[in-house]
Parts: sequence; C-alpha cells; structure tokens
Amino acid sequence: MLKIICPSPHLFDKKILKNYKKNFFCNFKKIDQIKFNRICHNYDVVLTRFDKNISYKKKSNIQFILSPTTGLDHIDKKFFKTKVKIINLNDKNYLSKINASTEFTIFLLLTFLKVKKNKNKLEFSKNFIGSEIKNKNVGIIGYGRIGYKMNKILKSFGARTIIYDSSEKKTKSKLNYLLKNSDVVTLHIPLNYKNKNFLNKKRLNLLKKGCIILNTSRGAVVDEKNIFEKVKKFEINYLTDVLSDKSKNTKLYKLISNQHNILVSPHVAGLTKESIYLADKFVYRQFLKIYEKS
Repeated sequence: MLKIICPSPHLFDKKILKNYKKNFFCNFKKIDQIKFNRICHNYDVVLTRFDKNISYKKKSNIQFILSPTTGLDHIDKKFFKTKVKIINLNDKNYLSKINASTEFTIFLLLTFLKVKKNKNKLEFSKNFIGSEIKNKNVGIIGYGRIGYKMNKILKSFGARTIIYDSSEKKTKSKLNYLLKNSDVVTLHIPLNYKNKNFLNKKRLNLLKKGCIILNTSRGAVVDEKNIFEKVKKFEINYLTDVLSDKSKNTKLYKLISNQHNILVSPHVAGLTKESIYLADKFVYRQFLKIYEKS
C-alpha cells in the first residue's frame, strides 16, 4: 500500500482527504518545514501546496508529488529530471471553473482604493477619501484564464483596459504603451525562465508616478528590490499576495512594510472553500488514473 504524507491538511478539502485515507496509508498531520524535510522522502506520495518546499534527495522513496497549484516553483527542479510523477493543475478547461485568484486580485485593489492603511492595519475612516476603478486605465499583463476574467470584471466597473500578452504581435511597443499609460498594472503571467524579473528596473521606470502594481502571480516575476526602492520613495503603490522568501527578510522590506503604499497578503489568493475542493478533486482523480494504470 502506498504511503502518503500531507504536512498541511488544514489547507485541503476534508472530503477529498477522506478519499485518500480509504485507499492508502496516510500521514495527514501538520508538520513544520524542518521535520517535513527530514521525513518526506520515506513516503511514496507527497501531497502539498505552496506552504512547503520539497527539496531533492538522491535516495528517496517518492514516486508521486501531488500539488493542487498552477505553479511548481516550490518543488526542486531536479525532481523533473527523475521518474517522479508530478501532478498539478494543468487542465485549462478545469481551471476555468476556479475563480478564487481573480476575485482576490479585485479584492486587493478595492481594499487599497477604499480603506485607509495605518501601519500594518486597515481602518475604515471618515478622514480617508477613497477612489473608484471607473475611468482608470488598467494594464493587464497576461491574457490567460485570470487575465480574461479580470478584463471582464474591470470593464464592468467602467475601467479602460489595456491588454498585453506575449503571444501578440508587436508586443514590445504595446507593453511600453501599457506601462506608460496605466494607473493600475495587474500581473497574470506564470513564473518561468522567460518571465523571471519580467517587470525589471527598466520597465518599472516607465510607470506613471502613483501607479498601482497588483501581483497575485509570483514574487519573482517582478524585480522586488527595485519595486521596494520605488515604494520607499512613494513613487508607486505595490499590492501583492506573493512576496519571495528572500525579500521578506531584507532590511528594505522591513523598512517600508508599514508604509501606506504597500499592501501584502500571505499567499492566500487561491484559497477559498470552493477553489480548494475543485483543485483537490482534480488532482485526486488524476492521481488515481495514473496509479491504477501503473
């Protein structure tokens, strides 16, 4: 019988976890990263989300890594060169049913526009006059599943959207136009070797003063150091759900974290009851298909 470890069962749908328990030997207990590193390679299957990194080990029993996520940067790249089967959210049709990240991105923007930030706390205040999405130029970088939904929602609010996607022709000129003319720039691109530091220093310098950058993609798709420098000088506003681990520990981030022009959430955009259930069900079914054939 396969042995499965899930170090963060509180982040998974209980009904789907019960399905695993019916068919396999399961260790579904909350485990910290240090202990997880020590014991995960004794198991045949690892079930996890972004909160745990899976480090590579040459002598390992791992046969499957199950991750109900679109990104895979929490999994050591060396695993992809082995016979370990990695199952994640890779079906575009199925993903279209999931709305959590889109809704959360809109929520971040509305929160910033409508609610006063006092140090690290949000306050409803009569002394704070907010603003509207209507008539703002919103640049959408990446026009996949989330970018498409964002466009529909933003237009319903009365925003003027400018869309950039790398699949389009004349992309460079259109991207420069978007950066120079947007009041809000929202990022919806995957993290890969092409998109690492996509919003680099040169591109950041094209932004209008006071521009709002929204990032619910991955921390590394932007040049965080240069973004933090611009936040420090109150040149831009940065709203993000995805800080990289390195940036959280820098002096610069600690210095600016209380400023009103930066809003950070702890990588929770994709976590709703509905999205967790749909994602967990998809990965479980994919796993069973592959396992039963082997």
